[in-house]
Amino acid sequence: MTNAAKRLGKNRSAFAVLGFLAGGPRSGYDIKKAIGRSTSYFWNESFGQIYPILQKLEAEGLVACVGAEGRGRRQSRKYAITETGQEALKDWLAAPVSSAGIRNEYLLKLFFGRHVAPDVSIAHLADYRRQLARELATFEAFRAGYDDAIRAGRTGRTLIYLLAPLDFGIRGARTQIAWCDDTIRALEALES
Repeated sequence: MTNAAKRLGKNRSAFAVLGFLAGGPRSGYDIKKAIGRSTSYFWNESFGQIYPILQKLEAEGLVACVGAEGRGRRQSRKYAITETGQEALKDWLAAPVSSAGIRNEYLLKLFFGRHVAPDVSIAHLADYRRQLARELATFEAFRAGYDDAIRAGRTGRTLIYLLAPLDFGIRGARTQIAWCDDTIRALEALES
């Protein structure tokens, strides 16, 4: 493992930023937009995380500023990953995964739901189900676009890397929607 990768340690957010920069130069704003279009359903970063990470990566020599637009506080700097940054990213990608932990406020509230009436938890679960249904529709629309490209013969070597997380999201959303339905029914039985 490179020294730079070791210095970043378990800062997975830094590696996420490096991963987006591996696709080409971007500003912090561009990175946030790319996250919103791609990984936000399983990995998200805020502007408050991205900009300090870019500064740290630049100080470590893992990215370099390749241009700036605007003036003063409105200046937008574009960064590119350096060769050292590419090596650190490859090292991190090859290293074992440390944890796939989750943070889900709906589950946390359900866990403590015995302290309120069942209808409170039912309302939260109904909201979660609506959110999952919207995400599923988005995932399925993306998937349909890829299926059109596959049928047209416009597939590339990287398609599996895009489709696998997308299919994970589709399957996960379908399973969680079914779980919401089952759990709502169980909570409704408590009320009767």
